[in-house]
Amino acid sequence: MCIRDRAPAATVEEESELSGEDIEVRMEGVRRDFPQYYDNIIRQISRCFRPPQGIPGGLRTTVYFVIRQDGTVADLRFVEQSGNPDFDFEALGAVGDCAGQGRFGPLPEELPYERLPILFEFRPPGGDRMQILDLPARQDGTST
Repeated sequence: MCIRDRAPAATVEEESELSGEDIEVRMEGVRRDFPQYYDNIIRQISRCFRPPQGIPGGLRTTVYFVIRQDGTVADLRFVEQSGNPDFDFEALGAVGDCAGQGRFGPLPEELPYERLPILFEFRPPGGDRMQILDLPARQDGTST
């Protein structure tokens, strides 16, 4: 699921790169201004995600979450599920039970938002790659 159209036109700048194992990163907006912070989001989720053995290729699970100012996660939920509960809940746990417990670190002080909404797509290794899309927040901390 792509939510590019929801970002303000002035901040949309899509970038792609390979980073880590089997992860393709697509981010929009403020990604260009805080590359180390975004790289850390990718790194921490990659470290936490352990897809179950023997799962079929072609699965895709998308989760939405918000990173608070202190680096913890709120509003974690599925946007799209793969139909494989083991895969889906491992993806959710990688964010909520592992990476989202402060591993992202606090939001950069220069970031003009109080919350950073993230849309993260998980795909099994060996199949398509993972994707991350960020949704810039408005000044009041709500998503755009």
